[in-house]
Amino acid sequence: MSGAENGNLAAMVTTAESGCADGLDGAAVHAAMLSAATLRADEDRSACPLFTDPYAKDLLAAAAAHGWTADRLDDIPPTALEAYVACRTRWFDQHFVTAGAHGVDQAVILAAGLDTRAWRLPWLSSSTLYEVDRLAVLEFKIAALHDRRAERAVTRHVPVPADVRADFSAALSSAGFDRSEPVAWSLEGMLPGWSAGDRAEVVRRAVALSRPCSRLAVEVPDDESADVGGWLAERGWEVSTVSSTALLDRYARCTPDGVEDVLPRRTFIEAALL
Repeated sequence: MSGAENGNLAAMVTTAESGCADGLDGAAVHAAMLSAATLRADEDRSACPLFTDPYAKDLLAAAAAHGWTADRLDDIPPTALEAYVACRTRWFDQHFVTAGAHGVDQAVILAAGLDTRAWRLPWLSSSTLYEVDRLAVLEFKIAALHDRRAERAVTRHVPVPADVRADFSAALSSAGFDRSEPVAWSLEGMLPGWSAGDRAEVVRRAVALSRPCSRLAVEVPDDESADVGGWLAERGWEVSTVSSTALLDRYARCTPDGVEDVLPRRTFIEAALL
């Protein structure tokens, strides 16, 4: 890890530990992030998990110390939502593993939230992972896992404080992002307050920073999938899609009868630039 990167991470940890993080509150580390972390922790404890995430519980413990709690969606049975998030997490995990198998060693997680892939995925030894999100969120996560002595699995982990809905290109470049190399992107989950236009603009910015052999994975509502997938295909990307219900079938995750109509109607789009 470079000296500059060490300094960047150390500054984040120190600020968060001192309780002076910029905007560090329950609105920044919002309940939806904690809900996803709760479901990942539940999957990690299950008998046959689709992935392991031993750090989700650490983030929840740190959040509880601040008095922050997760959302609970009363209209969706917990077992059904757990199955959905487990399959989604596994799909995005596989996206990065596949990118590594194709030699892509630069990755960007957009709106990273409480994602712990920097600590738990099998990255290439040459990999650099950039996590883009608000400063307060990155500070909280890094400090919480630092306190629990979690070891990163990726060689270089670079937090990039930026609003993903704004133009994050300059922030990424300043952090060392190499536009001449292929990159694996991800945008996972439906962030509160985001519109279809917000998601489309994020995809456009990622595409503008991508060179051949880059890969992209994004989750969108079903009614946006044709527009996003078609737009990518028109620009030379090879696109594949899978619906959330098909993904549950792929990973053999059954849901209680009658709950399909209340589960999120999502399409997962994976694309590779030829």
